[in-house]
Amino acid sequence: MRIAKRNNWWDYAGTDYEHRYSDDCLKEAVRRADGRDLVFASCLNPQDYFEKHTIPEIIESTYFIVLCPADEKIEQRLRARPKERGFDSDEAIRPQIEYNQWLRKNKGKVSLFIDNSDMTVEETAERIISFITGLPK
Repeated sequence: MRIAKRNNWWDYAGTDYEHRYSDDCLKEAVRRADGRDLVFASCLNPQDYFEKHTIPEIIESTYFIVLCPADEKIEQRLRARPKERGFDSDEAIRPQIEYNQWLRKNKGKVSLFIDNSDMTVEETAERIISFITGLPK
């Protein structure tokens, strides 16, 4: 069965090929990069990336950058989102906090870990830029 090109998560949600969303996004990002270096921002679990996804052969190396504020900040930021985003209950927020706690426990296993609890967007961006520009060519 050939699946038509998908544009966003809602094209996959609730289907029997929901798991292909990340693979298709990565494949499309590689296509758009057209041989240039690729910085791909995603909420993709590092373990899932290697174990569950099809990584295009052209990708030679992968670096994970984790932005992980304190639990209180995560809750504050999620509750500040519009109600339709679905983070208006403890049940919706708890898994996000637990996942970030897992990331903190495993922070030594990612390329760059940033606690951006008290950082501005600009400060966070500067840390990321500094890391990326310091990578081997």
